[in-house]
Amino acid sequence: MKNVKILALVACAPLLLAVESANIGPAKDLHRFVGKWKGSGTMTERGESHAIQAKYKCRKAAGGFAVACEFKIKGVPGMAEYTSADIWGYDANDASVHWYVVTNGGETHDHKGKLTAEGFRGRYESTTKEGRPLIEDIAFTFEGPDLLRASSDLKINGLTTESISLILKR
Repeated sequence: MKNVKILALVACAPLLLAVESANIGPAKDLHRFVGKWKGSGTMTERGESHAIQAKYKCRKAAGGFAVACEFKIKGVPGMAEYTSADIWGYDANDASVHWYVVTNGGETHDHKGKLTAEGFRGRYESTTKEGRPLIEDIAFTFEGPDLLRASSDLKINGLTTESISLILKR
């Protein structure tokens, strides 16, 4: 019976280590996004500026190795509400963070970047927008435990076609 208990403990050790590692290092840093955020800002599209309001609701996922969020933005031209389902995850293989986004505008983006003490800086690159090269640079900057600044610059063929700037409070 003693051998069975020891065998069970040895078999479970990797699982226990995995759960414990969610509480340390870069995976834990993603938890700064957890909570209900609300704010406003501007969206500039093809030279026209629009006031927008946003809500960002995030929770821990995948045993703490990810954060799952829902983004809702009102004020986007042509849409009653722009929404996205987001998943943030840490990739230990190359020490990067991925912010994967699926929107009700029919878009999917995998932004890859780094999470630092200041926040997240990432980029998404594709050739799917109007058949031309697309680059989206994203920044989420924590300006305190309950204040988050978010910005996005979308370039098609090297020219900025859309910019978003938001200030969110928890």
